[in-house]
Amino acid sequence: MGENRKFFFEFGGYLLDPTEHQLLRDGEVVALTPKAFETLRLLVENGGHLLEKDRLMEMLWADAFVEEGNLADNVSKIRQALGDSRKTPKFIETVSGRGYRFIAEVKKVGAAIVQELPATSESTQTHPPPAINSSGHARAGEVEIDGVAPPSQIDLNSTDIPTGPPRESFPNHRTVLLAALLAVIVVGGLLFYFRNADRPQTSPVIGTRKSIAVLPFRPIVAENRDEALELGMSDTLISGLSRLRQITVLPISAVRRYMDLEQDAVAAGRDLGVESVLDGSIQRTGERIRISARLVRVEDGRALWTETFDEKFTDIFAVQDSISQKIVTALALQLSGEERDRLTKKYTANTEAYQLYLKGRFFWSKLTPEDLKKSLDYYSQAIAIDPGYALAYAGLADSYNLLGSYGFWPLKESHPKARSAAEKALELDGALAEAHTSLAAVLDDYYWDWPAAEEHFKLAIGLNPSYSLAHSWYSQHLARMGRLDESIEEARIALTLEPLSSSAQSHLGLALYRARRFDEAAAELQKALEFNPKAFDAHIFLGFVYVQQRKSDQAISEFKIVADMSDQNPSMRALLAYAYASAGKHAEAEAILKEFDPHTGKQPVSQIETALIYTALGEKDRAFEWLEKAYDERAWQLGFLKVEPIFDPLRDDPRLADLMRRVNLVP
Repeated sequence: MGENRKFFFEFGGYLLDPTEHQLLRDGEVVALTPKAFETLRLLVENGGHLLEKDRLMEMLWADAFVEEGNLADNVSKIRQALGDSRKTPKFIETVSGRGYRFIAEVKKVGAAIVQELPATSESTQTHPPPAINSSGHARAGEVEIDGVAPPSQIDLNSTDIPTGPPRESFPNHRTVLLAALLAVIVVGGLLFYFRNADRPQTSPVIGTRKSIAVLPFRPIVAENRDEALELGMSDTLISGLSRLRQITVLPISAVRRYMDLEQDAVAAGRDLGVESVLDGSIQRTGERIRISARLVRVEDGRALWTETFDEKFTDIFAVQDSISQKIVTALALQLSGEERDRLTKKYTANTEAYQLYLKGRFFWSKLTPEDLKKSLDYYSQAIAIDPGYALAYAGLADSYNLLGSYGFWPLKESHPKARSAAEKALELDGALAEAHTSLAAVLDDYYWDWPAAEEHFKLAIGLNPSYSLAHSWYSQHLARMGRLDESIEEARIALTLEPLSSSAQSHLGLALYRARRFDEAAAELQKALEFNPKAFDAHIFLGFVYVQQRKSDQAISEFKIVADMSDQNPSMRALLAYAYASAGKHAEAEAILKEFDPHTGKQPVSQIETALIYTALGEKDRAFEWLEKAYDERAWQLGFLKVEPIFDPLRDDPRLADLMRRVNLVP
């Protein structure tokens, strides 16, 4: 028999035990990952006070590079466990752009002196321990798997994730048993707690995430380079490593710029802000392939691992597996059997189909109409060889998506095909993050099925947190829903995954613009243009910001640049007309409108762009006439009616509310 005394933090029916790293409710352990628990502990210990994001990240990840999205993910997990709401918080308040504050009343209480009691066989059999596995997650069918709650337990129409029905109180004998068990555990941890209670604690190293960039492989002989194979080799390795939760892997779009034959791996790693870099060379000669690879630590330039492979091309999958496994070993990652399977998962065993898929990816990334059509052809050829190639179907869906959304094909033609391809990919492989993202995008852009789109975005991000495209497109979805702070957070996550991307920087500016944070939006867009003066989307978004700031001359200047960059494309000329109309220069705007008369033989602009001009001219009837035409064509831009500042002059007109109702944006 022995006695011990310890302290808990009590709030809202919960007890937080800092010594044993447990959150309790009615005597039952509430499942939290180690890092989420540490986040909650810091917030509770500083109850009532704002904790800045930078300060929180410094305390939680003192010795590791992580993105801000990791912190947001931890807060989301805590809210899920507490049944809290971001919109109407009871526990954690988000201070937009700054940090978090724990707002519930917190009491530091001492537990009654408990005595060590022998546990009876009856009590242990009657009350089994919570179903938590060795990693701190609940077993399948319980609360969460690898930090993601099962879809059946999540209301995907809501921003809040319920934790299930209220727990009933347990009988007294269970409480006594819990006290006895706590007493046994306390002896070893009590002294440690009192020595460390006044300073922040960090989680074990296993809770941190390492960061890596996989650079494009370079040709051994410059004259024989195959850019699709070089980028494709990197992309395949990135895809496998991205499935591991212990590591942050930058996407191919973040490293594509480093294709120079003389590229310095350490310098690239410093630019990208990662801890380690994989670089290498690749060359195919007939049926043989030679690959050299090395993993470099950015801090001191030391090679952690290096190896050369000289194999048949048909063995390329085995080489990729070997490289991935060597990276895991060099970074001292401890993987479960399931994670090892995810790391080496193959979507085709046919090397010819794989090569065609790589060419499809290569041309898709160029984003021109001709190249997107080429990507469709290569994906289709890959599928013809291997009809079970799920990843190729996902690529097909992305190509159809962009051909329609960028205005190269009618949406009524492109998006049903995109949906069919994405659904086929998921039929073949329901755990494919790329396919969930593709389907979510088409459901947003064309079908206006917001709950289903939300479901697939969440599944995609849960399956691959490093997939930047999912974060970027999810940011757009959240903006459509009016969840503007969340949209900004997702855009920031996408930017941390692509830190040198002017497009990611521009889309953060776009999210801020839709939140009416115009000064911040302008600052982000100007950063994008400093980095890349030819960033087309940054010029467009900055023009919109200047219109809202009543900086008419700057807005007109930006849209003139846009029109010149697009070789006076009619759609971009329409944006210039919008800037003129917003500035009160109606004659100039109407002159451009006349250019779009179909009788002149010039390409007409979209219905949305025409509605935009008439809105700025103050001609509401004409604006709604064109918005109705846009509705008939299911224009994807209508999904932003609720939040787009462009349409603010129409907000007092009941026709706008009726249109939003038909687009499923309001009841």
